Order: sequence, then C-alpha cells, then structure tokens
Amino acid sequence: MIHAETSAIHAETTLIHAETTQIHVETSGMVGQLASVITDTSALKVDSTAIKLTLSSIHTETSAIHAETTLIHGETTLIHAETTQIHVETSGLVGPIASISTRVQELQADTTAMKPMLSSVRNETTAIAVVVASIAAETTLIHAETTLIHAETTAMSIVLSSIHTETSGLISPIASISTRVQELQADTTAMKPILSSIHTETSSLIAPISSIKAETTAMAAALTSIASETTQIHAETSAIKGVVDTIKAETTLIHEETSAIKLALSTLSNTALMDSTYEGDYKLRDYLRLSGAVLFGKSSGGNTTTLNFRDIADTKDRIVANVSTKGNRETMTLDAS
Repeated sequence: MIHAETSAIHAETTLIHAETTQIHVETSGMVGQLASVITDTSALKVDSTAIKLTLSSIHTETSAIHAETTLIHGETTLIHAETTQIHVETSGLVGPIASISTRVQELQADTTAMKPMLSSVRNETTAIAVVVASIAAETTLIHAETTLIHAETTAMSIVLSSIHTETSGLISPIASISTRVQELQADTTAMKPILSSIHTETSSLIAPISSIKAETTAMAAALTSIASETTQIHAETSAIKGVVDTIKAETTLIHEETSAIKLALSTLSNTALMDSTYEGDYKLRDYLRLSGAVLFGKSSGGNTTTLNFRDIADTKDRIVANVSTKGNRETMTLDAS
C-alpha cells in the first residue's frame, strides 16, 4: 500500500515537474516571440514612414513631370502653328513670283534656306513626341506602382492592427502563466522535504519488495500451471460440447419424428385405428373385445376343465378355454365378432 502511494506521489511529482518545465519553455518562447513581434512592429512602422515619404516624393515628381509635359505640348502646338503659317505665306507668294522674277529668286533662296530649319524643327518635334510618349508610359507605370504600394500599405496597416490586437490579448495569459509558474515553484519547494521522507521510506521498502517479487514469481509459475490445466479443461469441455451437440441433434431428430407420428395419428380416424391389424388376423378392435371379456366380463366354469368368458354386455361367450386339471390352457375358442 505504501509502495503504491509512493509510486503515485512520485508519478505526480514527475508530472508536475514536466508541466513546470513545459510552462517555462512555453513562457520563454512566448517572451521571445513577443520581443520579435515588437521588433517587427517597430520595423514595420519605420518602413511605413519611409513608404509614405517615398510616395510623397513620387507624387511631387509626377506633378513636375506632368507640368513639363504640358509645357512641351504647348511649345509643340506653337511650332506647328508657326509651320502652318509659314506654309500659308509661302503658298501666297506663288502669284507674285510670276510677275516679279527677282522677288521669286529671293523668296526661293529664302525658302531654300528655311528647309534645313523646317527639317530640324520636324525632327525636334518628332523627338519631343517620343519623349512625351516615354514620359506618359513612365507616368502610367509610376501610377500603377503607386497604387500597388498604397494597397500594400493598407494591407500592412491591417496586419499591424491585428498583431497589436493579438499582442494585447497575450498580456493577461502571460501574467496568469507567470503566476502559475510561481505557485508551482512554491509547491515544488514545499514538496522537497516530503519527497526526501518518501525516498527514505522507499529505501526501507526494498527488502519487502524483493520478497514480494519472489512470491510473485512463484505465483506466476502457479498461474502458468493453472493456465495449462485450464487449457486442458477447455479441450475436454469442447469435447463434451461436441457430445452435447450430437445429443441435441438427435433430440431434435426425435422431436421431428414424434411430431410426424403425432401428425399421422391426428389424421388417422378412430375407425381406421380400431380396424388396423394388431396380430395375425386379429385387429385392434378384436384384441380389445377379447381382452375386455377376460378383464371385465363375467366368467363361469371355475374349478372345471372349461372356462367361459362373457362379453361386456353379457350377450355371448367371447372366450371358451379348455384347461387341464392343473389349469393349463389347452385349447382356446375365440369370438371377437
């Protein structure tokens, strides 16, 4: 009994120690996780601030690009208007050229001199259009990246809010776990003297336990012998069961045959039964009439050599027996009609 209680206390102590260690490990892990979460939160705040600054800078640069694009578009429009005006003025000089040859030659010279300038203006306009298209593409790309960054910033804000909520929810459980750990430490300290006393008592139980072990070994051998005998009994019981099953089957067969006989008798009429052959030429009806005369009918001829047995109604002799002086039957005259 003491050994069982000691084992139970030892098991409970081991379990408490294991739980304390597990709680300590989990608490340490949670502290580390909280520190990591705090660090990650701080880093996310810094990154969020940097992203906001970057977005502001991108917005400023986009506004400047848009303003420059508008300016370039205005200059291009002005150049196109001037080019159109020059073409109109040149077309208007066709008539005067016919009458004023000298003027025509001068205008031709001026026109020839203006062609490189117009070509240069055209080339510059084409280059400006390419630059404008490139700026527009870059502006579209910057807008898309800005939208993506805004979405990521929104998602990060949601994650940060969730992390903050979960972190706040862990404060109370951690405090409870810390309190529980302190209580377990106090309980462990209080249990040390008890465990020491139990250890002393356990040491004194070693010799009785060894004796019990020897007795247990002897009991195991006896149980093995009993198991062998039980197996033999089981085999004999199985054999008996086989015999019982055979008897049961035969009993079932007899019951079935009896039921068949009962069924046959129930279908057999009294007349048919009485007229059935009993022995030789005599029917059952004849046998009953003759037996009834001997058992119940009147008789006469006692102490003589002729004995007469009457039918039940006393209307005729059923049996006339000739006997010897010693009473032995010699001849029998039977009337079963």
